[in-house]
Amino acid sequence: MDYKSIICEVQITNPHQRRLLNLFWYAGKNDKKIKYFKVWQEGNDVKEISSAGFLDQKMEYIHNNPLRAEIVAKPEDYLYSSAKAYSGEKGLINIEFV
Repeated sequence: MDYKSIICEVQITNPHQRRLLNLFWYAGKNDKKIKYFKVWQEGNDVKEISSAGFLDQKMEYIHNNPLRAEIVAKPEDYLYSSAKAYSGEKGLINIEFV
């Protein structure tokens, strides 16, 4: 999913996601390379997903970030996470499993 799809999804779905859109806008407002919104964090180290095990490891890391930050008690409780969809519940953004 590219950043334009994410922004579009945020704009047309739940009104509570407007806060997320504002965070994307605020993150990019002082960066001359960014025209509207900054969705991705700087300084990432790109790694090719070469196995199902490596993918599972990265998804677990991403889903557990709000837990480690003590924002939620369970990963699927974080409003803007795909962890809810991976646990079988309906999340804010539709996740397409391939």
